[in-house]
Amino acid sequence: MKQDTHFIQDACELYVVAKMQEFAEEHDRSLDRSAKQRFGEYEIYLKERKLSHKTIESSDYIRNCDKAIPVFLGNILAAHPQEKFKFTNIEKESRDKNLKGDFQIDFLRSPSLVFSLKNYKVSIRRIQLKSGTFNSFILNFLFKSCGVGTLEYIDDTGIKRKFRGSNKIQRDAALTSIGYAKIIPLVHQMDSIHENMRTEIFKSGAYDFYDEGKFDALRKRVGLAGVNTALQILEKIDKDVVRRQVIDMTGFDGAEELLAVSPAEHLDSYTNKKFHKLRADFLHSDCLLTYAIKGQSLIFTFTLDGRKILTVDIPFTINSNGAWYRDEPFEGEIYHPKEKIKLKYGQLRPKKSREIATSINTYIDLGATSIYSDDAI
Repeated sequence: MKQDTHFIQDACELYVVAKMQEFAEEHDRSLDRSAKQRFGEYEIYLKERKLSHKTIESSDYIRNCDKAIPVFLGNILAAHPQEKFKFTNIEKESRDKNLKGDFQIDFLRSPSLVFSLKNYKVSIRRIQLKSGTFNSFILNFLFKSCGVGTLEYIDDTGIKRKFRGSNKIQRDAALTSIGYAKIIPLVHQMDSIHENMRTEIFKSGAYDFYDEGKFDALRKRVGLAGVNTALQILEKIDKDVVRRQVIDMTGFDGAEELLAVSPAEHLDSYTNKKFHKLRADFLHSDCLLTYAIKGQSLIFTFTLDGRKILTVDIPFTINSNGAWYRDEPFEGEIYHPKEKIKLKYGQLRPKKSREIATSINTYIDLGATSIYSDDAI
């Protein structure tokens, strides 16, 4: 994703909160008069990122929000006809806690609601959720995340411990303490996949300049090695533990809600009755979870009474993190202010390339579920 696109999407999150707060105030359903402050935060963000109103207003992302907000708020007001509301952006606080929420609705009498906002240029029928590295994917099955890169557990003496997932000595000690020493050799194998990939990129000379064919071949090789190792590890972990973590990864456990928007449609998990049915089936104690490899992906499939309820697709690959200088083609060399050296087009960036890492993403195929069927609820 280009940086400007990322900035526009983040700006939309601030814009959505400001517009919803304004809507509540205009309909005399607001707990306070904070719309002006919310719009001020939005304007500051635009100014700091050098984003013009023209750029924002011409984006599909802002149009999606303008279409969805009135309908979404109409549904919220109808669900709480006697309530008053307050809308707050909580994106930063959520990410610091490794949570998914983007905005919060506070009520006068009812419990607060937290929503994750998913904003897509094309469709919301396949949504992207949690991401991470190969090893963070595995560790999150066994330890509780208590911040970006930090995990916690109760050791064999009953004391709560914290450790950085990147600290191999602490990580292995933690795995031993919770009774999973048996997977340490496989976790070391996952370490090697990551380290060997980086050694090849930085020391072979084959990746000094971006070559799509070479990098794609490396992505596939690394992804296949990672997904096969991950499956071997999961087969050694208690199935109930696996089930709980996959449910957590989806965000469909009811702790947070989802607002997904696109040019053609939007989905609000809080008021959508078909989604309520989907979630109830998904969380049913008789819902069966199976998992298998398909290509470079781990596919988790939930079925109930022989019916496929939900599919979670987790591809294993490499996140290049902007490692090569490929913004716009140019001739010769150009000074790169962040790298503080001159670079040619497509050249590996010495500093930024250090962020190259193994990568997993989490996708849910909502288009294959019951929520888009024509059946009445």
